[in-house]
Amino acid sequence: MDLRAARFLAPMLGCLLATQGCSGESLKGNKARVENDAAPAARVTKIGHIRSASIRESSGVIRCGYDTNLFWTHNDGRRSTLFAIRPNGDLAAQYTVVGAFFSDWEDIARDAKGNLYLGDIGNNDAQRSKLFVHRVVEPKLDQPSSLVKVTASWELDFPGKPFDCESLFIWGDNGYVVSKVFDDKKAELCRFSLNPTGVKKLEKLGKLAIDAPVTGADISDDGELLGLVSKQGRSEEHTSELQSPCN
Repeated sequence: MDLRAARFLAPMLGCLLATQGCSGESLKGNKARVENDAAPAARVTKIGHIRSASIRESSGVIRCGYDTNLFWTHNDGRRSTLFAIRPNGDLAAQYTVVGAFFSDWEDIARDAKGNLYLGDIGNNDAQRSKLFVHRVVEPKLDQPSSLVKVTASWELDFPGKPFDCESLFIWGDNGYVVSKVFDDKKAELCRFSLNPTGVKKLEKLGKLAIDAPVTGADISDDGELLGLVSKQGRSEEHTSELQSPCN
């Protein structure tokens, strides 16, 4: 399996477990210790293979909100192209995102209101002092324009020292990111409010059980499970300790 297929399949399996764009109340984080025992990893089944030369490194994948036979993905890095793909990996359409500059586009998420969230959150060697998330309306395959305009943006300040990040998901009225850390350190979960837009400081919720570099994350529809993709494979963690109000 080549790199494009691997990057496509792992996050997609996270989507099948836990489709982003959940409705209901926000996941509430406890600022105290929030480590949980990781649940056993589910079986990974290959369902597709990206063959389009335009998708050189599929980084984030999310199921389409209006068509269960469609997924959205994008390349890792600076390119501002959004791709629509079928479950088998075939390319269905592509769009150019306008109104935002990407330094390191790493992930994509969706809410329950027909919006996509584009995570310019990569931070190799922790060189960036801010992260950015941009919102666009989920495009239709039959729309006449190939342009997708940014409708809102969030500029995210770190809660402490900058960290690398490749994971973004939406739950209720909040966005969440997971730190990508190394040397057997525990990954940390942080959130920011979607209302209002603008400059926000990430709120550190606590450490997760996983101690491998996290490259993708998603949450189940009921908010009970956090699905994670890491260098060690795929795992789930229960969020029960993350559901009490913050102090």
